[in-house]
This record gives sequence, C-alpha cells and structure tokens, in this order.
Amino acid sequence: MTIDIPTNQVQKFESEISTQSLFYLNEHRVQNAVVVPAAVYIETGLSVAKALAENISPTVLTNLEFVRPLILRENDTRRFQTSLSHTNEEIIFQISSSPLGKDFWKIHSTGKIQTSQTTEEFPQVSINELKKLCNEEIFIKDYYLELHKMGLEYGQCFQGIKRIWRGKKEAIAQIEVPHLIESEVGYYQFHPAIFDACLQVLGAAISSETIESNSNVYLPVSVKEIRLYSRPNLHLWSYARLCSNADNFLEGDILILDENEQVIAEVLGLCLQKLERNSAEKLDNLLYKLEWEEKAHPIIKSPTSLGSWLIFADNQGVGELLQSQLEAQGETCIKVSPGKTFKVLEPQHYQINPDSKEDFQKLLNIVPSYRGIIHLWSSFATTTTTLEESQRLGCISVLHLVQALSHANSLSRLLLITFGSQAVGKESVSVTQSALWGLGGVICRENPEFRCVRVDLSLTATLEEIAQLGNELHSEENEEQIALRGSDRYVSRLVQSSSDTTQNLSFYPDATYLVTGGLGGLGLKVSQWMVQQGARNLVLMSRSDANSETEQILDEIKSSGVRLVVVKADVGCEKQVAKTLAEIDNFMPQLKGIIHAAGILDDGILLDLNQERFKSVMAPKVNGAWNLHNLTLKTPLDFFVMFSSAASILGSPGQGNYVAANAFLDGLAHYRHAEGLPALSINWGPWSEVGMAARNNRTMHRQIDSITPKVGMQVLKKLLQQTNPQIAVMSVNWEAINYSSLLANLISNEPKQAPENNNVIREKVLKAESGDRQNLIQHYLLEEVAKVLRIPASKLDANQPLNDLGMDSLMAVELKNRIEADLGIDVPIANFLQGPSISIFATQLLADMKLADYTSTENNLISVDELSDDEVDSLLANLLN
Repeated sequence: MTIDIPTNQVQKFESEISTQSLFYLNEHRVQNAVVVPAAVYIETGLSVAKALAENISPTVLTNLEFVRPLILRENDTRRFQTSLSHTNEEIIFQISSSPLGKDFWKIHSTGKIQTSQTTEEFPQVSINELKKLCNEEIFIKDYYLELHKMGLEYGQCFQGIKRIWRGKKEAIAQIEVPHLIESEVGYYQFHPAIFDACLQVLGAAISSETIESNSNVYLPVSVKEIRLYSRPNLHLWSYARLCSNADNFLEGDILILDENEQVIAEVLGLCLQKLERNSAEKLDNLLYKLEWEEKAHPIIKSPTSLGSWLIFADNQGVGELLQSQLEAQGETCIKVSPGKTFKVLEPQHYQINPDSKEDFQKLLNIVPSYRGIIHLWSSFATTTTTLEESQRLGCISVLHLVQALSHANSLSRLLLITFGSQAVGKESVSVTQSALWGLGGVICRENPEFRCVRVDLSLTATLEEIAQLGNELHSEENEEQIALRGSDRYVSRLVQSSSDTTQNLSFYPDATYLVTGGLGGLGLKVSQWMVQQGARNLVLMSRSDANSETEQILDEIKSSGVRLVVVKADVGCEKQVAKTLAEIDNFMPQLKGIIHAAGILDDGILLDLNQERFKSVMAPKVNGAWNLHNLTLKTPLDFFVMFSSAASILGSPGQGNYVAANAFLDGLAHYRHAEGLPALSINWGPWSEVGMAARNNRTMHRQIDSITPKVGMQVLKKLLQQTNPQIAVMSVNWEAINYSSLLANLISNEPKQAPENNNVIREKVLKAESGDRQNLIQHYLLEEVAKVLRIPASKLDANQPLNDLGMDSLMAVELKNRIEADLGIDVPIANFLQGPSISIFATQLLADMKLADYTSTENNLISVDELSDDEVDSLLANLLN
C-alpha cells in the first residue's frame, strides 16, 4: 500500500485494538495491568513510513514521544487511530484511541517520519568484541524474575531474550523469536514483541545493585531517533549502552544485529522514566486546603488602661454597637464614614474620601493616639455593588490607611472586618470582599507591628457575633484569621489535602475550550496539555501578540489537527469578552471549559503602591474572572478553573496587589461552588521554566520550591477530577518557615532549631559572648545586603544608610525574607525603609532576637514593665524614629 498525503492536510487511518485481535498483548503487563507496549507505536510508525516511501532506506522515525499509556481491560476493544500530516520533508504522525462508538480520543504517541532520500548503510559490528565488554552472564530466568518483582510481567511472547551478558553500563543479549509468534513475523516491519525484547536489554545495562534494590518500574517516554535498515529474521542480537542515569530517568542507545553481524536497526536516545508506586502519594504531598476549625472564645482580661479606637463605620450598625460596648468600658471612639470630601460631621465623627491618601493622613494628624483601628467598610460591598466601588471601600481604603499608619509611626492594632467573605460552611460568600482578606495577609507579613487580624462575620451579622467581636478587640491570642458564626468561633488552618477522584472529566473533540492568558508560558503549556487530553478546538485569549517562539508552538499545536483560534482581547474588558464568547457561540462547537490564567505583576511594598498600580494588577484577574463568570452563567460548562497563587494564602511581602487579586479568585470559586456552578481556584506555588514566578522570583520565599510544568500538568489533571473549589499546590520546607497561626497544623510553635543550611548565623549568635554578637550580626548583614544589591561586600560601608547604598523597596522585601528565614524573627518592612545603617540595623536585630543575656534589651524590658500601654506605644514610636 502506498500513501499520498497532500501538504498541510491531515489524513486519518483507523482500526481496532484489543487482546483478542492481538493476542500477544495480554502477555505485556505492568503492575498486573495490560499495557500496550511502546513497540506497538514504533511498529505503527515504521509501517506507515514504509508505505509512504517504499524505496527509501533506512526507514527513519524521529522525536517519538509516548504521551500516555494505553491500558486494555479484559474484553476491551478500542478504536485505534493514526493521524498523518505533511510539513516540508517530514510526516508527523499521532496515534490515539477511543472507546468503541465514542469520540473520546486520547493521544498515546506522536512522532515524525523522515521522507528525504538516503542510502546510508551501517557497517558490520563484531559480536565477539561486544561480548568482551560484557563478561558477566546473567541467568535469563533470574533476569525475568527480577523484572517480574519490579512489576514488569512478561509472558512467553515477550520473553525473547535467550542469553544475556552485562558489563559496565552496557549489555548484550541473544534474541530468538518465540515459537508462538513465529508465523506472524512476516506481517510486520518489526514485530512489537521482538522489538520489545531488544529494548529490554537496556535494563541489564544498569548495575546489578541498582536492579536488585529497585522496586520501581521504568517505562519508555521518548526516543530521539529510530533507524530500520532491514527487516529482522528469527535470530538477533541486541546491544544496549546506558548513556545517562539520573534520579528518575535512564537514557541509552541500542544496536540490533542479525546473525551475520549486520546492524539492522538503531535506537538512539531511548529515554525511560521511573514509574513509582507512590507517585500519586507524592503528588498529594503538594496539595493543601484551608479549613475552618472551631476554637473556644478567648479569655479576655480587663484592660489595664483606657484608650481610643478609630471605627471605620459600616452600614449594618455593627460599628455603633461596638462603639457602645467600648464606651461602656470607658474607652473613647472616633467614628469615620466614607464620603467624597474630608469633613468633620460632628464631634468625634469624620468623613473622608477612600480614594484620598491625604485624607487618611489628615485624619491621623487630628487623632494622633489610639489603641486600635476597626475597619468595617467592607459591609458596603455586596453582590450588587460594582467591583470598582468594592475595591475603593475595601482594598484601596485599607492601602491608604496602612500608608498613613506607617508614616505616623503608629503601633496600633488593626482589625479588618468582612461580612460573609469566607466559606466557613456551605453558605454563599460575599465575593466582592474576598480581595481585602488577601490584602490583610500581606499586611501581617510586611507590617507585623500592626498585629493585623481579619475577622469575618456572617453576611448579616448577629448580635452574638458583634458581642464576641468586641471581645476579639482585646484578645491576646496570635490568631490572624477568625470567623464568627452565631455563638461559634472558627480559626483558619492550612492542612494537607488529597486529590481523591470523585468525578470523571473528558476533553471532547467536538467541544471548545477557552484559555485566557493563552499566549503566556503557562497558558501555552496548558493548551498543549489539553490537546494531549483530546481537545481539538481551542481559543486562546491574550492582550499581546505572539512572538516567534510562541508562533512555533502554535504551529505545532495546529499541525496535530487542532482548530486553534487566537483572539487578541483584554479579559478585563466586558465588551471584549462578550464579543469573544459570541464568536465561539456562532462559529465553533459549544464552549465546555474555561481556564483563566491571565495575570500581570507590578510588585512593590504597600508603602510604594498607589491606586493605579493596585488596579492594574487587579484588572485581568478580578475583572477578567468576573466577566467570564457573569457572561457564561447560562453556558453548561464542565469546568471553570482559575489560576490563583499560593501567595493569596501565605501572604507575600511586596505583592499586595497580586495577593488581593488572587484572593478574589478564591472567593469567586467558593461563591460559584455554593451556587452549584463548576469552580476551581488553584493556589499554585511558583513554577519553573514558565509563568510569572519563573521570570520574577525576587519576592518568592526561599523555602518554597518551584513546580515543574510536567508535575503541574499531572496535578491539574487530578484536580479536575475532584470537587473541592479551592486547592493549593506547593512544595514547602515547613520547618524553615516562621510560625503563624494559619500553619499551626503543619509546623510547631516551639522555638526552631536552626537548620544547617540556612540558620547557622542564629546558632553562632546564640553561642557567642554578648560582646561579640554585634560584630557577628553586622558581618552577616554586610554579606546579605551585598547579595541583595548584587555587589561585593567589600564595597559596602556599615555606617552608610541603606537608602544611600541603592536599596529599593523590593530589595528590602528580599532582604527581609532572608533575615526572617535566617534569624527566625519578624522584621517590619518599615525598619528597612527608614534608612538605618547596617551598624544600627544590627543593633535593632539583636534587640528583636530577645537574647536573655543581651544587656540593652534586658534593661529595656525591665523599664517597659513599669509603663502604661500608651507610654509603651509612645516609647516604641520614638525608637522607630
């Protein structure tokens, strides 16, 4: 048969595959499952290549990839399809399968067929010379027994090796075609069972110690090139050489010879990957979720002194009731309401503009001393409130408040109150308030001196909740996230999760899938992965144009027979999203799934951010997700996935705008879930190779490892088959993370022993004489500042202010992360920005470490005990100045 494929067209050939039609397949099992061997895909490629170019020799296949195993169950018959497309001098082939009577195609293998003419012949090779390199003979029964113990269960048809010898990273074997399949050999270019036996020899090239101690299975994942010079006879030799042996991968080359020592085939760059029995468990180790645990109400002590409170009043009357409680205790309250201009409405009642940073500063100048601040303006944000108005009254107002507090050197406690923003039970959430919850986490990390606490009340707060909120104002607990529901109190905890499959998800060839941020590195990886899962209609939305590298990836996707549409549109613009969805409705199959991966970074600490920088980062994630949600409410989607960030859970210094935006996605996922709509927000840790974190890792925590795209896609597949609306995916060294209440179930609150790799300096300081500690810390700071500034430490002057050394705010965040990890203390970001010299900063850090025999700290502690709370606040403010 001769095949003719017109350029830029796709031809498909279909048959059926089962253990009945190919009886020998039943004898190729991996961990007791019938798995179609890679040799079947290789034989398919060789047969197609011969039909395409019968007179060309050798037959050459390149870039073979074995995408996913094809597992055949008992009495299972599947459609088996080979797709061919012609580009330049190569034929691209793709092998897929689908259940009988259905079009649920899964790709199993891809590769290229070289069609250019060549008459190359391989010279003869001396089998005796090869055997001299492999002088240790392995008893073949023992060899197959070891393979069986590892989970590779070969029946008689696949036990073609008769004798085998091993050397150092190489092996040679004598191959004979089993009698059961002798009559079939002439129907194949290279019978899969015999080819598989030739590939088995590579396993013997591993050292005996590795083979016998290894309980894992290695399966082929790719081959760089296969050359077939002539068809095999019944007696062969296979020589294998191991080229590399990494932790999870083996790579080697194989020569296959006939009895006359003539090379009949070459296998170059055969890559095997370790299939670990506990691979699912390892993926689950990356998964976390937030849980609300019930906790007893705190025991409140009566305040030893009285003070004043700023109450940013709500529209539910919560602020008024709190004010009554506090005034009944003898406290003073100043009420603040939102408005267009700064006004004194009445004594102890002010109006300020949430958009005006100056109004907040003016307010704090008028009211210079206060015990705490209660922010209740989130109550104005409801599902009918516009996103812009919700951001003004929530995140923007708190951003301006924090900036004003920092400039005023305030040490007042800050409480951010939301109303139904957290999914404690099965109730719906107020999604428009969820961004503020995320911003609160960044305040905790950047400004620990504010002791910021987030408290979520019911959407309509009850009297019980308001009374308990009054007690939380005076709580001495270190809880950062609290939810009050009636008489019950809950606290947020990050816990290990699992990806137990609760639903099956298929990608249909007659459906459309939309990816926002589609031309970004992560969007492209997801698109390629969806094609591998069977998707055949993709729409990639992006604000930017494709570069040459991206165009190449797009061409590869299209060449596999996928209908790919790239739409230049801003997902944050409702009209542009509506237009894109209308075009899908009119010209493409029904939309069945959305992956919202759009996003941008504009990092900066809260003190440096302004309203414009905040909104620009919020727009693609917040407005984009909201547009997609509203405009597809009547579309029967299989999935609605939003790519959030682990930063929205852990709080990432220097990324307040980004964290708030991702927290909104988390809230939207819970809102949709409560409404019975498909929803999943994935709090990804940093990615390697692709994604924003791969391009900008300055603010990433050093104890969080990157996720490879391969692992990320494996996790995504698992998460799409479960129903939890929010899952975090991250690889974290928890023992090196500073304690917070959120992590109470993952790490201990006990003082940390310094890990050898990064906390050596703390151990040195603890063991040093008190007189030597200043020099130790100062030398440490010189080294760390030099690393952040990317200059030699010898060029730094310890008496020169950090500002003068060229340290900007993001560098300060990086330095803060390093110091906190190394010394195990929290350092307010303001300490860096006030421009102390390295020498002065060393003194501050020693005081923060609270060493028992550090004299100056000890004296300060003695005198502090004799002061009132207000005097302490004043003293600390002066110290910061």
